[in-house]
Amino acid sequence: MIEDDCISEMDLTDRAADGDRAMRVSDSAGGAQRPVGGGRRSAPKGEDLLDAPFSDVIHRLTRIAAKVVDAPVALFTLVAEEGQVCRSCVAPSESWVPADDAPLAYALCERTMALGAPLVIDDARSDGRLGIDPAGLGAAVSYAGIPLITDGHAIGTLCVIDFHPRRWADEEVRTLEELAAALASKIELRIAARESDAKGRAAARADEALRESEARFRTAFDAAPIGMALTAMDGRWLRVNDALCVIVGYAREELLTQKYSEITHPDDRPADRALAERLIAGEVATGAREKRFIRKDGREIWVQVNASLVRDSRGEPFHFIIQMQDITERRTERERLRELSLRDELTGLYNRRAFLIMAGERLKLARRTDERLVLLFGDIDDMKWVNDTYGHLEGDRALATTARLLRESFRDSDLIARLGGDEFAVLAGGTSEADLAPLLHRFREQLAAANDETRRPYELKVSIGATPVMPQDNSSIGELVERADIRMYQAKGRRTAG
Repeated sequence: MIEDDCISEMDLTDRAADGDRAMRVSDSAGGAQRPVGGGRRSAPKGEDLLDAPFSDVIHRLTRIAAKVVDAPVALFTLVAEEGQVCRSCVAPSESWVPADDAPLAYALCERTMALGAPLVIDDARSDGRLGIDPAGLGAAVSYAGIPLITDGHAIGTLCVIDFHPRRWADEEVRTLEELAAALASKIELRIAARESDAKGRAAARADEALRESEARFRTAFDAAPIGMALTAMDGRWLRVNDALCVIVGYAREELLTQKYSEITHPDDRPADRALAERLIAGEVATGAREKRFIRKDGREIWVQVNASLVRDSRGEPFHFIIQMQDITERRTERERLRELSLRDELTGLYNRRAFLIMAGERLKLARRTDERLVLLFGDIDDMKWVNDTYGHLEGDRALATTARLLRESFRDSDLIARLGGDEFAVLAGGTSEADLAPLLHRFREQLAAANDETRRPYELKVSIGATPVMPQDNSSIGELVERADIRMYQAKGRRTAG
């Protein structure tokens, strides 16, 4: 009676070609020779391939092989990394152990796969062409094996073994071939199903990863504390977050009906276009700049913009991603600090550093536009005596009064500064020497009125020297100040002498 033995797990991955070999073997009775040829490779791994239903299929086919040819032993083997591995065995209970006869059985299975065709041995003991030592045959004497062919390669065998010499009929061999083909077909279908499942799982994992990535992006985008936006190549807003809506004062629905340029200050649009062109050309990966937006309420605000270009799978420009941060307060504070660095704290006039820089730029412009200028230099008479006699607080009052009178006497377009100590300078534009006299007369009238209105124990006096600056004059601002200083001392001397 033939009983079922346990079926070990099948290994059906890592197919490795082991080269093609070919040989021809005839049966011991001199029967017809069978053409051989082909190659072998490792069966693909995957214990998951032999789940319970598929294991039952393999075992049933192995049992059928033993029964149809009335053989005591039937084996299903696969090639694995460690060599031939028995995956299903049907044999008389405890009368034959595969491991005991493995050397012969596996050697014949190897030859079967090398042939790529059925291998039939009627009596291994008398067939000297096999090169097998009869002492190592064990109980196995007769063998018929069929290679399992998948994808054009032998990956294992279905074989039957008898303990006595026997003549294997051609009909029996054909039946074994049909069973082997059915088994190989089952394996191929199983491999295809598993690969399809693997691809499906991989696609599902990729989809899940994509969904998670998109969810993380949406969360980071929508919850960002700074303005975030996606804009189309034509400037349309595609997506905006709440922070951006707060910055520009528009509701999300309102903003999505507009273009980026529509809320941009007109003076900043050319720079926006230039940055977009550089991103599209690939000259820069990201671009940063400060620009102005016009809020819905009409108020002008400053924003720090960081933009980058997203391209599609073909490398074509797809859309822009932009980060925006309201820097209006920061910029106002920066301007205030800059102004403080250029202003004299006591008088509010420009300081010496600011005057030299701004006057130098004004000179360059006047030479290009053929504009005439006048530089005035003045100081407060007897300032040291005022400080020594009435104290520095009174001296500060004298400085502040002089600064106020200069601002009231000259135009807003004129550059007025305290150069240090009790020294002041004025660079008046569009003024000739003929125009200078009325300006100085007005200043002196303002000064006289201030002396009359203010009850101070001294008279505030200011000496002023002036020098014209013609367009063809290439003197530096320092040289012009020195020239006006000399004229101021000349004027002071004349008044003292008078």
